[in-house]
Amino acid sequence: MEETFFDLPLDRELYVPKKFLKKEKRPLRILVTDAGCRIAFNIIYEICSGKVFGKDQPIIIHLINSRGSMHHKAIILELETCGFAASKDFVLSSNPEIAYKNVDIVIAIATYEEIPGRSIANALIYQLMKARHLAIHIQDYASKNVKVIFAGPSTKAVTTLLGAFKKFAPNIPSQNVTCVTMLDVIISKSMLAAKLKTTTDKIKNVIIWANTFPDICNATVNMYPPNDIGKWEMKEIPIRDAIQDDIWLFTTFPMAIYQRTMKSELIKFGKAVALAVIEHLQCLLDESHGKTEYVSMGVISPSEIKYGVPPECGFSFPVSIKNGHWEIVDDVKYDTATHLNILRTIYNISHSVLSNSIMKVVAYMINYETSQKQMFNMRDKSFIEEIIDTNYWITRYFVTPIPAENVTKVVRERRRESKKSIAWDDDLSHEFFAFIPLRLTER
Repeated sequence: MEETFFDLPLDRELYVPKKFLKKEKRPLRILVTDAGCRIAFNIIYEICSGKVFGKDQPIIIHLINSRGSMHHKAIILELETCGFAASKDFVLSSNPEIAYKNVDIVIAIATYEEIPGRSIANALIYQLMKARHLAIHIQDYASKNVKVIFAGPSTKAVTTLLGAFKKFAPNIPSQNVTCVTMLDVIISKSMLAAKLKTTTDKIKNVIIWANTFPDICNATVNMYPPNDIGKWEMKEIPIRDAIQDDIWLFTTFPMAIYQRTMKSELIKFGKAVALAVIEHLQCLLDESHGKTEYVSMGVISPSEIKYGVPPECGFSFPVSIKNGHWEIVDDVKYDTATHLNILRTIYNISHSVLSNSIMKVVAYMINYETSQKQMFNMRDKSFIEEIIDTNYWITRYFVTPIPAENVTKVVRERRRESKKSIAWDDDLSHEFFAFIPLRLTER
């Protein structure tokens, strides 16, 4: 008679086929910068809870120890107390070789806090320095196929850092570097849902172009048609037909989105930004997100010029995801008013005096002769401040960029008019958001 399982003696070793053994997955190492802010804590909490990679995927969170080391330890203690099944270990170190070692995903958070008396030049230099040091350490210590994701409440700041990071880290493939523009999609859907008195899950295909411009030409809403009285059938109708207010859609709506992203409450609480990052990660992992509606994502523009965007520029496009790689969607239809705003934003990003001055700072950092880890001295800092602050006055008073031959004359005139110091409370909407309410096209 054949020997069965129940006939085996208790002291006999059992042979179990490999197909019945559950193989443990390799731990995924994730580095989150600026872990002391609420945005980072909310992101880490969502990742450890298993909402992105699943509860069966072990996660090792890397944190960089800095001046707020006690605060970082408190974050780790709280996460350990939660007892998440996915969180396998936490790495806290001030040594870049340990903090960045074999990291698979880097989530770089760019927060612009409103600090009175802080100049725009200081804020930009600080963020560019962080991007430069991040690029150096990632290229030296991270894994070869590392994914870098820039996130923050200001999409304009994030796309600027995305373009600068690519110049600092030329060895990292462009496919592995993205930035989160999903926050603007979430804000757009919430504002449109409030306007239509419906819920956000019924709105689809809102596209974010450039650094914050929302495109609703392909957006639809699932609702009862406004003119079909007595017909109780929900249909997908265009947003423009549902709202029937072009002035609000093309002027008030995009400016309101930009102003909301500059609110300090997004930094203070950080939940909305964290949800945008989680949705961004889910889109990269799950290809089904791009099948039902457009996915907006900040990427490095390819060498092939698409939609008029110059190469190697941080820009938000509608993309499709396949095997973890993004691809820009071709032939997206939009009307004349949206096209003009897109072209204007492209021109401001690629040719504006302020953007060019940022690229000058990047080139200055790359060609810096001293040690890569050394900070700028006061003479270098004042030189960079003069570049940015001088050109800021130009973009502050003029909607369109000024020809190079007229720059000196304009600067002298504007400096005579006002000697006001440039504080961080002044935003940069003069350059990036001069919307033209040109004659709107007919539907």
